[in-house]
Amino acid sequence: MTAGRKSLFLFLMNLAWQFRYSMPLLLTGSVAVLGQAWMFQIRVHTVHRLHENELGYYDDEDDQDDDDSWETQSTDSWETIVEEVAYG
Repeated sequence: MTAGRKSLFLFLMNLAWQFRYSMPLLLTGSVAVLGQAWMFQIRVHTVHRLHENELGYYDDEDDQDDDDSWETQSTDSWETIVEEVAYG
């Protein structure tokens, strides 16, 4: 082994020995924070996808009901419709 490699190896071993208690805590904390951020990103992405699918569902539903909409074929006045909605 050359002198440069030996000194680098000794330096890294000395560094690892100095941080033998703090390094596992630092690595565990970093992994926990990154895991939480990743789960949050998945959750936000899922909520956005569900919201888009829900909007798409209602858009498809609205497209189908355009021909026979209550607005075009209804003979009731808006007061009657409000009363039906309010009182069942």
